[in-house]
Amino acid sequence: MKKGAFLLTSIIFFSSLFISCSKSDSSTSTSNSQYHLDATINGSKFSWQSIGTFSFDMNDGCVANKKYILTNAGQITSAQYNLDVMVKTYRTAADFVASTGAHSVRSSDALYSSSTCNFDISVDLDQNGSSCTLQTTSLVNNITSISKASENSTYVRYAVSGSFSCNFKNSSNVLIPVSGIFTTQVTAFK
Repeated sequence: MKKGAFLLTSIIFFSSLFISCSKSDSSTSTSNSQYHLDATINGSKFSWQSIGTFSFDMNDGCVANKKYILTNAGQITSAQYNLDVMVKTYRTAADFVASTGAHSVRSSDALYSSSTCNFDISVDLDQNGSSCTLQTTSLVNNITSISKASENSTYVRYAVSGSFSCNFKNSSNVLIPVSGIFTTQVTAFK
């Protein structure tokens, strides 16, 4: 619970520093941004883009001798919805090879567990200030591309893009479909 409270506080703080979010009725994508999220929540389209992002380092994962980092992949904040997407990755550059394809979708609490793996994502949704429950069926997380964005003698920064879809139930047990595409950057050590 302590990590969850720290995560929420950090997200709110960094959101105020780095985020611009708008509801969009057009099909214009912000995909040219280094950090972006285009999402459809219950039929409404939203876009987020940022000049930077944040991450949480040294998390456990499904491979016991490896450490993971949780990196913000985007946040949507509107009058009705708050959507957070994070991606979990290994910390070494060699682990970024051949990692595209299907991965898991979890709630953010699950990403801290040792049962989650490289390129799993968390998707969390609040509606009108109340947490919605991620449904366990029809979960899609497809990492579509991973490319080097920059490199130096110590690390490689990767641009990671993906698409996802899932469903939530709100406090009235109403189904809310959510889908989106994202691009974020993740730093891995050589």
